[in-house]
Amino acid sequence: MKRFAVWMAGWILVLGATTAWAGSPYVSGKVGGTGKFDNTLGAATLEFNTGISFLGAAGYEFDRPYRVELELGYNRNSFEGLNPQTSVSSAGSFSAFTTMVNAYFDVPLKIREHKLPVEPYIGAGIGLAVVRVQTKSANFVGNVPDSNTDVVGAWQAMVGFQTDLNPDWTLTGEFRLQYLQDPNLTLGGLNLDTSYETQQVLFGVRYRF
Repeated sequence: MKRFAVWMAGWILVLGATTAWAGSPYVSGKVGGTGKFDNTLGAATLEFNTGISFLGAAGYEFDRPYRVELELGYNRNSFEGLNPQTSVSSAGSFSAFTTMVNAYFDVPLKIREHKLPVEPYIGAGIGLAVVRVQTKSANFVGNVPDSNTDVVGAWQAMVGFQTDLNPDWTLTGEFRLQYLQDPNLTLGGLNLDTSYETQQVLFGVRYRF
């Protein structure tokens, strides 16, 4: 899956570069929910709650159905954990700041040369992420708050729908899978056995200049 996403991003970038350069710059913003899979820390299991994601991007939309952009993002999931051997619980959060280069293909849909009001799109991106984990309240790794960060590579794959409100504004709805390479994190001297994989449902707007 990771290799496919990188291959897709490369091909879309190449195709976009070979088309006519006429088009429009744009900015966009998205917000939504994010889900993260559970992790383990020693004998404890960390169970994650649904979190939130914020994204902002600046890009270029070609006359052909290709777009490229630079995206900055933030997502956060809180967790609750319990060490069954000691009955000590803990609460905390995982968060990630991401910088991604994305490429999109807007799938044209027409019926007898009439463009449909809703248009699907697919995309992929690669970049870097700063991952942070922190604990608070009762802490089963030392009874004190602790935090740790790491910088890792990242990739993501997106599929969504968009509809133009007018020539300048577009509404979007999107589902994406985001994978951050396994961060090297510790809490209270214990290695955190974690992968950072999230599923995100996002809604946003795009404005063309």
